[in-house]
Amino acid sequence: AQNDNFAAVFNLEDYK
Repeated sequence: AQNDNFAAVFNLEDYK
């Protein structure tokens, strides 16, 4: 989605 990267910024812990 176009805002996936935006969400990632607020959920960095989930992307580890």
